[in-house]
Amino acid sequence: MAIGLALMMALTLWSRVSAAGPPEDNPNQDDGQQVGLVSTTVECLAVKAGTLDSASATVRLEWEGQIEEAFLVLSAAGSEGGHSIYVNGQLVGGAPVRPGGQSCQAGSPATIFAPTDMIPIPIKVLAKGQNVVTLTNDANVNDGWTAANLHVEIHGVLSGPPVALLEATSPALSPPEIGAKAVVSDSVLLTSSYDDIEQLVWYQVPDGYTGSVSVPLLIGAHGMGGDGQWIRDFLAAEANNRTWLLAAPDMHGSHYINTGEYALAWPGAQHDIIDTIEYMMSEYEVDPSRIYITGGSMGGQTAAMMAAKYPDVFAAAAPWKPLTDLAVWHDELGDMGKFFMRTKIREETDGTPSQVPFEYQRRSPIEMPQNSRLIPIKMWHDQLDVLVPIHHSYDLRDAINSWNPLTPVMVIDPSVGGCPPDQHCYNPAPADVFDYLESSTLSSQPPLSLAIRTDESKPYYWLNLAQTGGDHWSEVEAAYSLADKTVAATISDTNPLTVAFNLGSMPITGSAGLPQAGMGLSATTYQIKEGNKPPYLQDYTSGYLTVTLSTTGQFSLTISAIASDLHKIYLPIVMKE
Repeated sequence: MAIGLALMMALTLWSRVSAAGPPEDNPNQDDGQQVGLVSTTVECLAVKAGTLDSASATVRLEWEGQIEEAFLVLSAAGSEGGHSIYVNGQLVGGAPVRPGGQSCQAGSPATIFAPTDMIPIPIKVLAKGQNVVTLTNDANVNDGWTAANLHVEIHGVLSGPPVALLEATSPALSPPEIGAKAVVSDSVLLTSSYDDIEQLVWYQVPDGYTGSVSVPLLIGAHGMGGDGQWIRDFLAAEANNRTWLLAAPDMHGSHYINTGEYALAWPGAQHDIIDTIEYMMSEYEVDPSRIYITGGSMGGQTAAMMAAKYPDVFAAAAPWKPLTDLAVWHDELGDMGKFFMRTKIREETDGTPSQVPFEYQRRSPIEMPQNSRLIPIKMWHDQLDVLVPIHHSYDLRDAINSWNPLTPVMVIDPSVGGCPPDQHCYNPAPADVFDYLESSTLSSQPPLSLAIRTDESKPYYWLNLAQTGGDHWSEVEAAYSLADKTVAATISDTNPLTVAFNLGSMPITGSAGLPQAGMGLSATTYQIKEGNKPPYLQDYTSGYLTVTLSTTGQFSLTISAIASDLHKIYLPIVMKE
C-alpha cells in the first residue's frame, strides 16, 4: 500500500513539474530540463499530547544534479501551534496550524489527506539516502497532532530513481543480534541547583555502552531559539559511532524561565549544564577526565563561557560561530535592523548594556579570558557570517592567547555562505568536532598557578572563592611553590572576599562532584600576610585553609609555612597586571 501511494504521488509530481517524464525514462533530455523528485513516504507520524514529545521517521531520497528548491510535504491535523520541525537535526520550520482535520493512524489504510502543506527546506540539510524528519509539540505540550503522507520533494536539474524503486530497494533492517543493545534517546526533568526551576535534559546512551567501562560525555549547548533536542540530534550519530554519552539541557534564562531559547549564558543556564553532568555521572559510567562541551551561536557563547567558568570540569571545548561579547552584539543587531532579537536580549538581561553593564559582561566570554588559559579550545566560524560577525571568535582567541595558554586557541574560518541574508547557517561536521575533542583529557595534576575572574562564588581547582555583597567581579591570581611551601596571590575585589586554598594532598570535591587535587603542601602552621596588615599565624591540618579578607581593592596575600626555627619563607612572585 505504501509503495502504491508513493508511486501515485510520484506520478502526480512528474506531471506537474515535468511533462518530459522522469529523467531515467528520457536519457536524452536537455541539461536544463527542470524536474522534480520525491522521497519515500511516511504514511503517518504522530506526536502525543500531555508531555513534551517528539516523533521521528526516516525517508529515503536519491538524486544526481543540482537542487534548486526543496520542501517537506505533509498533511497536518490537530496542530494548534507552530511546533518545531527538524530535518536531519536542523530546524526547518513550524507545523501548519490546523486544529481540526482528520488525524491519521499508523498502520491504517493509506489515504490522501487534505490540505497538503509544503514547508521549504534549506537544501544543505538534505542527505543522499536516509533523511530523518522529527516533529515536536514544543509550542504547547498539551497539543497532540499528526502528519500524514509525509515526504521530501526536490526540484531542479535532477535525475534519480522513481520513488517506487526507492521503496522496493530500501535497505532491509538487519535483525538485532542476540544481546545487542539499542541506542537510548530520551529526556529527563531535572530541578535546577541554581533556582529550583525544572528543566528538561535530552540525552543519548550509545548502543555500544555496557556500563563496565567508563566513556566520554559530550555536553551540547543549543543556539538561540532552539532547544536541547536539536543539538542532541545533530550530534547523535557521531556520538553513537564513538560510544560517547551525549546530553543537552534546554537551559533557562532569568526572564525566559520556562524555555532556554534566549538563555544567553546566564548563570542559571550554566548550572543547568553542571546539573546535567552530575545526573549523567550518577546514572552512567562517565570518564571524569573526558567531559567535553560544544555548541553553536548562543550555544557557542555558552560553551565558551563554560570553558571559562569551569576549566576544572571540561577537558576541551569546541564552540562554533559564538557570540563572545554580548554588549557588542546587542549594538550590532541594532545596526542590522534585528530589533526583535535585540528586544529579546533586553528582556532577558532586564535592560540595555548601558543600563545593566555587569549583566552583559557576565554573559560574555571575552570578559574572562584568563580563566580559559588551561583548557584547549577550538572554534569554527564562517567568514561570511553576518548575524554573528567572525570578529567575535577572533577577539576571544586573541584575548585568551594573550595569557599564554598551555594550548593556543584556534579558529577555523571557512568561507561558506549559502544561506542569505544572515549567512549564519554554517555548522562544522560533527566528526571534526569529535576529532578535536577526543585528543584532550583533563589532567589529574593541579596547576601550579591560576588566574581567575569570577562573577559568583565557586571553586576553581584548589581555590575556592566566596563573595560578599551584590553582583560584581572578583579577581585572583595565585601560585604556589612546593619547594618553598608558599602561596602568593594578588586579590582584586571591591568587597571583602573569602578565599580558601586546598594546601594538602587530599582531593576535595569541586564542581559537578569532580574531585580536585590539592597543592601537596605540608600540614603545619602558616603565616598569613594580607596587604599592609600585620601578619598572623594559622594552623593547617587538611582540606581548605580559609582566609577571610577585610581589605578591598587590589592587594597581595602571602601564605608561608613556618619552619621549626620560626623562620618565615617567602617566594616573591610578579603577578601579571
